Amino acid sequence: MGKNPPVNGKNTTFIFKIIGNNPTMKEIIIKEFAERLDAVLSEKNIPRKKASLGAGLNETWVRDVIEGKTRNPRMDSISKMADYLNMDVHELLTGEKSIDIETGLTPNQQKLMDKIKTLDDREQQLFESMTETFFKTIKK
Repeated sequence: MGKNPPVNGKNTTFIFKIIGNNPTMKEIIIKEFAERLDAVLSEKNIPRKKASLGAGLNETWVRDVIEGKTRNPRMDSISKMADYLNMDVHELLTGEKSIDIETGLTPNQQKLMDKIKTLDDREQQLFESMTETFFKTIKK
């Protein structure tokens, strides 16, 4: 199971129900999502068909979204694509990384923190030393 919460199967609500029947707003949101999806795939050098199949979707899902043939993508499909791309749904939909309100960390930062917590004292000191050296090197 991916990092995005599962969405109820047949009863899955469509993400765009929240904006009501405003076709202009819906079209804008879907167009922006399609452009963002296309940009992410280009950035990661992933072909459309490979992304569709890798996410467990119909082989034409990405193409249909990007070319505007899918007018109302289901939230469960978007969630599957986000998992495949190793992103959270919010980031895929908005282009913004979600931040945990309590920790102030993005999901990737939290994952790194969780790994650091598993280190013993000696390993944490070594990690801290390596991190300081890294930042000194990139700041030059």
